[in-house]
Amino acid sequence: MIYSSLQSLSLKCLLAGLVALLSITSIVALPTASPSDDLGDYEQLFKRALIHPAGNQKFPLFHGTIPANEAALKVPDLSKSHTEGDLHTKCGGLYLTDSLIAAAQFVCHQIGKAPTDKVHVLMYDWSPPASIKIHETKTVAEQNAAAQTCKAYDMLTGPMYNEITDKHLTKDFWQYALINQKIATDNLKYRQTFVIPCTKVHKGRDLPSTDYEKGQGLNPGFSAYAKTLTG
Repeated sequence: MIYSSLQSLSLKCLLAGLVALLSITSIVALPTASPSDDLGDYEQLFKRALIHPAGNQKFPLFHGTIPANEAALKVPDLSKSHTEGDLHTKCGGLYLTDSLIAAAQFVCHQIGKAPTDKVHVLMYDWSPPASIKIHETKTVAEQNAAAQTCKAYDMLTGPMYNEITDKHLTKDFWQYALINQKIATDNLKYRQTFVIPCTKVHKGRDLPSTDYEKGQGLNPGFSAYAKTLTG
């Protein structure tokens, strides 16, 4: 009888303890991590994955500029880039990207650019030769290093992000630096220009990745998305 009473009491104490424990865990919230403002491991892990075409594939490329420069860029002359850009010390180059909205952001919102109320984004058909030499990088630091020996390549591709000048541009920005004049002449063909008011161009690294994708020329929603920017 005494044993049964003790057993019952022990069971009641155990149940009471479990209830108390559950009450505590339901009230006390676990600490949560906040995404970093920089391109850190947390953001890289959880941001939406994007597919950036390899430089040896056929796909549309884009270059944003001010209206005064549009005509000259329809048939690019890489020698004119020797006085500006990361590659000017060696061989010059034409910077392109794989999304209409990224090219527009570069002109409208990059820090250091002269203010403009609209951007002209040129769209090109890119059909690289089978022999093209491409150096793809995963970090900006790698790309800068590759630029010092850029004569060994025809194109450098990789991410673009400078924490000072690019903080208002999409975190997904991918660039293609074409540094071979013959290939630029033979394999990069101008198709059309999109005139976009800067008021319609998202400012910030938090541009939805889905918008970046819709801005890629082979995306099924590209035409409709382009109309929302130009209309």
